Amino acid sequence: MDNSKKVKEERPLSVPGVIGMICFFLGLLPWIFIACGAFFGVPKGLFSVDNVYGFDAVIDVLRWNAAIPVIPVCVLYQIIFAVAYIRKSTKKVKIAALAVTGAVLVSVLVPCFIFEKKKADLIKESSPAIEAHLASRYGEEFAHSVKIKVSDYDDRYFDLINPATDKPASIHYSITEPDKLYDLVMNGINNDEVNKRFSEFAAKKLGLPENIEIDTKMETADLTGFKAGDDPAVLFESAEFKIKSITIHKDKCEANEVLPEVQRLWKNVVPLIGDHYYSNSFTVKITSGSEVFATAQIDYPANYNGMRPVGSIHTPYTGAYYLD
Repeated sequence: MDNSKKVKEERPLSVPGVIGMICFFLGLLPWIFIACGAFFGVPKGLFSVDNVYGFDAVIDVLRWNAAIPVIPVCVLYQIIFAVAYIRKSTKKVKIAALAVTGAVLVSVLVPCFIFEKKKADLIKESSPAIEAHLASRYGEEFAHSVKIKVSDYDDRYFDLINPATDKPASIHYSITEPDKLYDLVMNGINNDEVNKRFSEFAAKKLGLPENIEIDTKMETADLTGFKAGDDPAVLFESAEFKIKSITIHKDKCEANEVLPEVQRLWKNVVPLIGDHYYSNSFTVKITSGSEVFATAQIDYPANYNGMRPVGSIHTPYTGAYYLD
């Protein structure tokens, strides 16, 4: 009696039911697109050329659907149809629905787990070089305390959970180009206020005259024991830095004083800064009161292309001069 009751409760396929089942299966097509995205990658954004894969791709596609909610609508329909129709339908219909839905979900999960394995292998392969780089710039303790995760698989970008700031910091490392490794660890510590304080510290450390102001920031520092919330001033002594520009402060400056000022800077101040400069040049600014009156570019090294270094003076009275 119970069996006959159960059979009666099962609905045979009807025209509306067939149409509903077709819509149910069509609603799984976006998940096929997600599976392809997880395997082949999808752009990080509408105008990005960088791809994400695996679970990151799935999350990105679902995030896009917040604006055009195709997948949420499909899922909502499938839940309602499964409860209202498939649950009371024949065994064959139930098996077909479960089999197709399961196959689609597996097609999404498999590339996700494959890519997670690839990321783990990449981290394992890259970690020794990354940790050696971090140890040389920030100390052994810092290098061993960071957590490394892949942020861009194609371009070999990694995110570090920076214990000095409790924020992610990017690092770029290519196994094929290990010499081009660079990181943005200090970006989480440096800001306008810290850079200003450090510039004042560095000027005093170099023994520069009081009317000379430098623009610089910490490139590296010993981060041993440094934690989020600590005063960055404790890092100043161990920090390495490069000078972007030098400002000569004058109460009043005339056009005919520009070249002599730069020449004096070259003779008396540049030897004090040693190799603390970016690339092969740095900028010099000369103020007249509170306004910048002139700028100059000083090129390094002293035997630059077999010639004496040249300072190009950019003012209304522009010209190029050899600095002896």
